Amino acid sequence: MNIIQADILEIKEGIVAHQVNQLGIMGGGLALQIRKKYGNLFDLYNKVCRDFGSQLYGSVQPYFVNSNLTICNLFCQRGVSRYNTTTDYELMYLALTGMVKMYGIEKDYYLPYKIGCGMANGNWKEVSRIIETVEKELNMEFYICKREAD
Repeated sequence: MNIIQADILEIKEGIVAHQVNQLGIMGGGLALQIRKKYGNLFDLYNKVCRDFGSQLYGSVQPYFVNSNLTICNLFCQRGVSRYNTTTDYELMYLALTGMVKMYGIEKDYYLPYKIGCGMANGNWKEVSRIIETVEKELNMEFYICKREAD
């Protein structure tokens, strides 16, 4: 895991991934920022959620911004809650593994610092353990984008 000083919204090349729920809601945090920047992504995400709902758990929905940049919605959040943990660690493992297997280890993958630990109340120690497990199993490395404010 390589933690870099970067705003994930400013990445121009590679694969940017973030956690989403199956409800078709991008109402806060990084998901809302991505929704505002890539409106068409939200429309496709919302439609797939309406069509498939909980069948999406552990899966990856790619959105091709251009030939250099792909945004991946990782379905590893079970619903929404202000107080309970909605990040599902097993689903995160499945989604991260699936994404890397889908695009190959030679790609550059960017994750937000403390993915799943903001509004979804995940535990960063557990999430980072999962990230490191995927890296070791697939012999690759994720770039973790940490802004100065994080």
